[in-house]
Amino acid sequence: MTFTNARRSALSCVVASVCAFPAPAAAEWRRLDTPNFIVIGEASARDLGHIAAQFESFRETLSRILSARATATAVPTVVIVFPDERAFAPFERLFQGKPVDSAGAFHGDRDFNFIAILNDARPGGIRVVFHEYAHLVISNITMNLPTWLDEGLAEYYSSFEAERDGREGTIGRPIESHLRILERVRPLEIEQLIRVDQSSPLYNEGLRRSIFYAQSWALAHMLLATPEGSRKLTDLIGHLDAGIASAEAWQRVFESAVVQRDLQMYLRRRWFKTQRYTFGEKRSALDATSAPMPVADARAMLASLYLRQRRYDDAERLADAVLKEDENHGLANVVAARVDIERGDLVAAMARLGELEAGDDWFVAYSAGAALADLVTRSAGVASERVEAARRQFAGVQRHREMANVHAHLAMLELSSPLGEPAQASASIRRARELAPGRDDYALIEARVLADLGDFDAARRILDAMMRPGYPAHIRDTAREWLDNVSKMKSSRQRGIPRTTAGYRARLPGEERIEGLLEGITCPAAAPAAFHLRTGAGSETLFAADLAAVQFITYRRDLRGRVPCGTLKEPLPVYLTWKNSADPATRLVVAVEFLPQKQ
Repeated sequence: MTFTNARRSALSCVVASVCAFPAPAAAEWRRLDTPNFIVIGEASARDLGHIAAQFESFRETLSRILSARATATAVPTVVIVFPDERAFAPFERLFQGKPVDSAGAFHGDRDFNFIAILNDARPGGIRVVFHEYAHLVISNITMNLPTWLDEGLAEYYSSFEAERDGREGTIGRPIESHLRILERVRPLEIEQLIRVDQSSPLYNEGLRRSIFYAQSWALAHMLLATPEGSRKLTDLIGHLDAGIASAEAWQRVFESAVVQRDLQMYLRRRWFKTQRYTFGEKRSALDATSAPMPVADARAMLASLYLRQRRYDDAERLADAVLKEDENHGLANVVAARVDIERGDLVAAMARLGELEAGDDWFVAYSAGAALADLVTRSAGVASERVEAARRQFAGVQRHREMANVHAHLAMLELSSPLGEPAQASASIRRARELAPGRDDYALIEARVLADLGDFDAARRILDAMMRPGYPAHIRDTAREWLDNVSKMKSSRQRGIPRTTAGYRARLPGEERIEGLLEGITCPAAAPAAFHLRTGAGSETLFAADLAAVQFITYRRDLRGRVPCGTLKEPLPVYLTWKNSADPATRLVVAVEFLPQKQ
C-alpha cells in the first residue's frame, strides 16, 4: 500500500479540543452505542449523550482534515464516564505503583481502546483524552513521525471545542498553559527539539517535559497557520514515509535558524489561527439513545478497563464478583479467560471461551473472538475448535459493523488453521489494511500471507520498507526476523517442500488433515502400520502401508532422528495428513507433523 500525497497532506492540517461537562444528575449506569464509540457511565441520559456527541464531533472533525479512512474504527473504543473523583480513583493510571492525578486517561492495545474520564467539569480534563485519541488516529495513517511532530499534532488536535450542540467545531485555539510556560522559560534550540525521542529526559522529566510539549505544540501550530508552512510539513512527512531518517528529512525541508526566528516572532505576536467546521443538522451520535445498563455488565466493563491497565488481580476480582451471581455472564467470562491466558493457563481459558454463544451484544462477541484468537496464537498446535469458535464470535460482530481488526484476526486464523485458505487470508488482510493503513502489525500479516502464497518478492518489499530508520526498533527487529523466515520458506518451496499459511505442510489434492495427540505407532511385520491418535472427539486410528512413504516433519527442537514404533512415553501434538484408499474405511497416512512445544 502506498502513502498518497493526499494522505500525507491530511496530516498537515489538524484539529481538536473539548468543553466542560455538566455535573452528573443520575446514579444509574447507562450505555450508548454510536457508530464509533461505546459510551457508558453512571450518568444521566442527557450527560451521556452530550459526551458521546463531543467524541463523535471530534472524530468527524478529524475525518474532515485527515479523511474518513484515517479515522476508521480499527478496534472498539469504549468511553467510561465516572461521576466524581471517588468513583474514578480505583481506575487512575499508575506510575511506579502510585496513582497519577488526572481528569482522564487513555488505555489502548492492539485489540481495544479504553478512555476513562471524569464528568465533573474540571477544566482541560478531556483535552488530555483527546490528545491520546489523536495519537491513535495519527497511527492509523503513519507510524513514522518524529516525537516533536507526533506530540505537537496531538496537542493541536486536543484543543478541539464543540459548539452549537455539536453541530460546529473549532480547532487551533491557543493553549494558555503552554503559552505561560513559553513566556517563563527559555525555548529549546530547534536542533535539540527535533532530536528528542521517547527515551530522552526532555520527554520524561517534569518541567523539561512541559517545555517540550509546549514548544512542539507551538511549532506545529505555526507550520499549520500558513499554506507555505503546511506545504513544508507535507514535504517533511513525505520524506519520512520514504524511509529517510528524521534529522535528515528535517534538513531537506527546513533551515533551523530560520524556523527558530520565525517561531519566536509567532509567539511574540500571539495571533493564532483557528479553523471552524460545520456538521450536518442530523448526526448519528445525537440520534443514538442510551439505555439502562445492568450493574453486572458495568462491573464486567470496568474489569475490562483493568485488563487494559494490566492490573490482572483487580480484573479477576471484579469478574469473579459478577460470575458468582451469573456464572454464564459473557463479558465476565471473557475477562476471566484473559486473566487465565496472561497467567499461562490456556486450558482454563479455553474452558471458559469454548462454549460462549455469539449473542446480540457485538462488543461481547468481539471480546470473545479476540481472546480466542489470542489463545490460538499462544497454543502449541492449533486446535480447530478454537479457530472455529473465534470465527463464530467474529461473525457475530460482522452482523453489526465492520472493523479492521476483525479482518486482521480472521486473516491470522486462516494462517494458523491447518485447513486455512490462503486466498481468504489475503482478502481479509487487504481489507484490514484499507481500513487502517497505519497499523504496522497488519503489514507484517500481509507479508506472511504473501510468502505463503509464494509471492516472496512482494513479501520482501513490505518487510524491507519496515526496516527503514523511520520505524520503531521493535518493528524493524520483527521485520528482520520475518525476512529470514521468508528466505527459508522460499528455499523450502524451491526444494519442493509444500508449506501452509502457518508454515506447516500444505494439503495436496485429495488430502485431509486431523489434529490430536499421537499416543503411539503400531508396526506389525505383515500388516499396515497404525497411528493411534487422541482428539477432542475421541480416539482415531489411521494406517500406512509403508512407513518409508510417510513424510515425518518436526517443528520441535527436542525431536530428531528416527521415529520409534510402540507407545510413546508422552503423547505428542501432531497433524496427521491422510488420503482415502480404495477401501473407503481406510485412511492412509501420508504425513506426520510434530507441532511446536508450548512456550
